[in-house]
Amino acid sequence: MPDETRKEGRASHGFATLAGVLIAFLLLAAGYVLYQAMHVLFPQNVYETALPAVISDTVDADGVLLFDESYVAGSGNLGYLAADGERVSAGTAVAEIYSNASQATLRQQLIQLNDQIDLLQRSQNTAALQLDSLLKERAGALYDLLDTLDDGDYEAVDDDSNAYQLAQNKLWVVTGDAANFTDQITALVQQAQSVQAQLGSPTQIAAPQTGYFVRASGSGRLNAGADDILALSAQELQGYLDSDPVMALDGCAGKIVAGFTWRYVGVCSAKQGEKLLGQDGNIGGKTGTTDDAGYCFTGAYNRDGDETYTVVLNSSTTDQRFADTAALANWYYGHKVTVAIANTQEKTANGNPLIARISQTDWTDKTIDATLADPAAQATVFSLAGEVTEKVTYDDLSGTVHVGDKVGSVTLKQDGTKITVMDLVADEEGSGPNPIEWLLVKLDRLGRRIDNRPLTAESETVAKAPEV
Repeated sequence: MPDETRKEGRASHGFATLAGVLIAFLLLAAGYVLYQAMHVLFPQNVYETALPAVISDTVDADGVLLFDESYVAGSGNLGYLAADGERVSAGTAVAEIYSNASQATLRQQLIQLNDQIDLLQRSQNTAALQLDSLLKERAGALYDLLDTLDDGDYEAVDDDSNAYQLAQNKLWVVTGDAANFTDQITALVQQAQSVQAQLGSPTQIAAPQTGYFVRASGSGRLNAGADDILALSAQELQGYLDSDPVMALDGCAGKIVAGFTWRYVGVCSAKQGEKLLGQDGNIGGKTGTTDDAGYCFTGAYNRDGDETYTVVLNSSTTDQRFADTAALANWYYGHKVTVAIANTQEKTANGNPLIARISQTDWTDKTIDATLADPAAQATVFSLAGEVTEKVTYDDLSGTVHVGDKVGSVTLKQDGTKITVMDLVADEEGSGPNPIEWLLVKLDRLGRRIDNRPLTAESETVAKAPEV
């Protein structure tokens, strides 16, 4: 009986231990779940969604554009032969003067007939081997025409329609549906000759120089020359702008704008001007925009005497080009580092950096310690332009040499570009030999010649090129 009691006690004790372990495990699991729940419900870190954005700014300035332009004289009942904005060569007929209104209609008929003749002539320039490409060309021309109509760009409909007709005509020739267009061309040529006879020979107006032709109806001119406008002060320019300075191109068929450059002369507030000049070292700039190059800007910067020029092309917007320019300038100046010219651990007797030991030619065994004219001088280099190289040249030292005398020079270059040049100066006194010493030097050199040894002490460069 006592043995059974002891067995039951041991069993109860085992169950109690197992239950304690199980309860402890459950408590730990519950604690872990509670800990994670607290972190989810009450996070220590704050998370935000980052979205891409562009910070830009604009400058409001009233002003005028100055072009290199010349005016095309001509008045009366004008008919234009050059499109507005078309680039023409000097001597090209840009307009003509009609004696009556019917000539304008005849000119349009003649242009249309000539366009049809040209289209049919080009339609015959095809070969049987071009069938696959012609099918693709026709499909592409059709899609372009439909896109143009869908966009509402009706000015381009004629060009796209001609492109489709050209592809279709070539396809007819290749497939045999049409042998050629000789008969149609002959008939159109006869019509063109008849229209030309009725039109006669109106007086034509030629472009005085090569450039872009602008019709008189779509432009004007300033009542002052570019040089006069550029000479105005800010107050005078503001008054000029307020005086409505643009005049009609009376007595002119239009004007020719030469070159690809222009200048904008404007007035803005001082606060607005800070965005253009003087901001982060910006000292000037020039904007430009073309279809091919997009929004462009050429800027000039000067920070701590280091002047550089930036060029950005094809920026996405007019404001973005200024942001791109600032980023480019910051990138450049961010990679400029200052290095000590004297890269040496050795010192002269006076405590200055020892750059070189230069031979004193009156002696066979003496040199002069040389240091920089400015021992603490520094140079600014571009950290991405490669290693810096050093070239040390020595002057011929004879006679008495005093501390501070020029004894050579050191030149630093980076990627073949000269960074700085600085004089080397003596940092110790040196005198020439007296008569007895002079004789002893001669005897020593005689022995050196016999032994084929140097007749003077060799010059030695101690400093190394600065490390970037």
